[in-house]
Amino acid sequence: MKQIGIGFRAAGLAMAVLFGAPAESAGAAVLFSQPAYQSPVRADPDDLLLLPGYGFSERDVVVYQAIADTSRDLVPPAEVPKRSTPALGTAEVVSRANIPDSLTVRLPEFLEKGRSYALWVVDGKNRWSNGIRINDARPLWITPSRVYRTAALGSLPRHLKVVGRNLRAAPGQITQVRLSSLAGDDPEITLQAFDDGNADTAVEQYVAKVDLPDSLEAGEYAVQVSRDGQSWIALDAQKLTVLPDPSPGKVFPVRDFGCLPDDAQDDTPCIRDAIRAAARDGGTVAFGPGAWSLADASSAATAGILVVPGVSLRGAGAEATTLIRSAGWGGEKSTAPRPSFVLLGQNRVEGLTFKDERVYGSKDWGSSVLQLGRIWYAAPANEPRVVRDVTISRNVFDKPFRAIVSGGLPVERLVVSHNVFGAFNTALDIDGDANNVDGKFHLDDSIVAFNTFKPGSYMDVAIRQGTIASQIGASRRLDFSNNVADGASSEYLYRPQLGAKGWRAAFFWHLRNNQEMLLVSENQASCTGDKTGDGEAFAFDNNHNSFGFDRAQTVLSATPDSVTVKGPLQIRQEGKAVSPGYYDEHWVQVAEGPGVGQVRRVASYTAEGGRVRIAVAPPWDVIPEATSRLALGREFWQFYVVDNEVDHRKPPCLKSNRQDKPTTPYGGGLIGLWAQAADSAIEGNRQYDTTGITLHPAYSAVDPKCPACTSWTFLQYFLEIRGNTIEQEYDWDSDCSWSGIMTSYGASPSPGSPPPAISYGVAIARNAVVKADGYAGGAISFAPTWWDGPAPNRWPLLNGTVVYHNTIDGMTGTAPSKACASVQTGRTGIHVHAPTTANTVFFENVCAHGAAKGVWDKGAGTALLMPSERDCRAN
Repeated sequence: MKQIGIGFRAAGLAMAVLFGAPAESAGAAVLFSQPAYQSPVRADPDDLLLLPGYGFSERDVVVYQAIADTSRDLVPPAEVPKRSTPALGTAEVVSRANIPDSLTVRLPEFLEKGRSYALWVVDGKNRWSNGIRINDARPLWITPSRVYRTAALGSLPRHLKVVGRNLRAAPGQITQVRLSSLAGDDPEITLQAFDDGNADTAVEQYVAKVDLPDSLEAGEYAVQVSRDGQSWIALDAQKLTVLPDPSPGKVFPVRDFGCLPDDAQDDTPCIRDAIRAAARDGGTVAFGPGAWSLADASSAATAGILVVPGVSLRGAGAEATTLIRSAGWGGEKSTAPRPSFVLLGQNRVEGLTFKDERVYGSKDWGSSVLQLGRIWYAAPANEPRVVRDVTISRNVFDKPFRAIVSGGLPVERLVVSHNVFGAFNTALDIDGDANNVDGKFHLDDSIVAFNTFKPGSYMDVAIRQGTIASQIGASRRLDFSNNVADGASSEYLYRPQLGAKGWRAAFFWHLRNNQEMLLVSENQASCTGDKTGDGEAFAFDNNHNSFGFDRAQTVLSATPDSVTVKGPLQIRQEGKAVSPGYYDEHWVQVAEGPGVGQVRRVASYTAEGGRVRIAVAPPWDVIPEATSRLALGREFWQFYVVDNEVDHRKPPCLKSNRQDKPTTPYGGGLIGLWAQAADSAIEGNRQYDTTGITLHPAYSAVDPKCPACTSWTFLQYFLEIRGNTIEQEYDWDSDCSWSGIMTSYGASPSPGSPPPAISYGVAIARNAVVKADGYAGGAISFAPTWWDGPAPNRWPLLNGTVVYHNTIDGMTGTAPSKACASVQTGRTGIHVHAPTTANTVFFENVCAHGAAKGVWDKGAGTALLMPSERDCRAN
């Protein structure tokens, strides 16, 4: 470890060499500069910042300059400044360990917090790199994408959210959103964004939320945002659509078709007839107060009751109207239990309680209540292949097996709001199907908000499974906010006094397709490990990913917007032969060599003559070269986990996670990323008595010398873990309970394909960890919990991590026994377990109140900068 005690809190770094005027010439360093793709995003005064790109050298100097209008082209200063001020100067280069691929700098502490700056790199020959911006507004999408002229959407507040990065107002300013009618005949509308005035919350950094006017003219609107009143940044890829208010339509009461509530008679035929009548002109099937019966009648199709486009279902309020599904619905031993209702699009379901009479067991498989679209392979050719504009609001789901599922078709503009879910197995299971290799699953432009999830009774310890609140297989512009997973509730247990409360997991995302532009904000989850399993509160999982190659592939050639590698592509995924175009929409990650860290979407590809040519979008910042290697798979991209609260304190939770063997790690309340990801942030979350935050990058390659090795690449690049509070561990006295902020990683012992960088450019900053530690004892820990690659086992798997301004407290007491960790170093502030963690920079991490050890470091090339009396020191 390099431990540096040089003070640099004065005006700036004294430079040994001063340069003259900037000169554009070949050979200058190139910085990643596309705002949404791996370019540096933000930095506060005194922060560390990794600058990725290519062509950096030992004599490079980094110049910064404050900028007023971030929408203008960047013009560098006339020369490298000789002194540093808040407006102009040089930033200290604190690590050159990753030359030529990156530099790590520290910004001066006297910069203005929240101000936008430009950065350039100047080399010893006075060659200036391209400029990049930090702290500039980077809007990416809006939610909802469609609103009504005056009406609310799915009982939601009449708000518009602009989502992206750096949206908090500049100093002394107010973030504003501007709507401009594309018709050109209406004045621009400028709206002020909300600000809760709380410096401890982070949501304003990612969301500019505005109240829409009481009335907007129908049509399309361009959207712009400004955080400084001067720079207006447009969302060029998306427009806001304002629709005329929906027509109330005709109402078709079920009782008009010969059925009555509360008579214990099957009402399915009347419901079917009412839907058929409403389908002729569009309208609402109305259920009056009382209990209506859904029995397993021959009048219901085997696929469930079809609700055709334009037809809605409405009750007199969930407290007044109940639809009771009989115990025999779908057949006790049916291999494909039918849903109650299949929503084909343009439907509303509101004001109903759906109740199951059947009591499910842990080995049972049961029916869902609402299915979004037909089963994908059963949809007629004349029906749309996308389910659009479904709203499910203000309903109660009382102990169904599952509440809302998809049939495997893509879904657009789904709104699920203000519902109460008490499902036995899973409340929301919105997923595709691995058997559908000809179609791609999507959940686009959708909102899941203001719902309450309460656990059901499902638990099977043998397979470590139990009730889950939601499972979502893909997203593109999804707002998942203000939901509550109340694991302390026993309301929907079969035996409320004796049943197992809590969750197997609360909110779960996996990779049936990409998860792109996902906002997970201001949710609450409690008791998420009180049943069994990993106990995630928020899980971002690699399940169902499909990797294009059996290993990281070497680049043969590349152009500004393509790359060619040696094949072949994998021809089977999840047991199925893939179709042409299957890997369109997958993502390429440059994992080694020039261009390392770049992540791009696959626009198209061709495979011929043992080579695969992949067109990417957008173009490369640094064109990969013949020494570069890349991976291909689905991706978590631009997802934000912000200002959520996770509580596993006892009471109200039980701390009752059940395990099948004593050496299985256990816990609850985890925020876990177990998948490949880029350009994403976990910020401002509060966790109490939990498993903390875990990143799990990994690499495995097919190799004849490693029979157990399969192909997967969990590569995690340019993630920010910032401003989170982790207070107390799930079980402080157990070595099988891990917490804090942990990077748990590994790589296969495959000598034919040594591992590339599986983590790159990750920042762990300004977090608070109190009495919580990970594998082997670190409050912030980096530990191979799996293979560590082939010999010599010193591959730089985690590369270029920056860890700064974190506060660690309460790390005292005797270390637990070594039941689940091969090495126990005692209670440590920061734990670096092996040289496979390389070129990490630590700066001003405070170990308060006498941590037994400050920094336990076995990494390669670690730099510990400026230890003060309060800093976590090396032991």
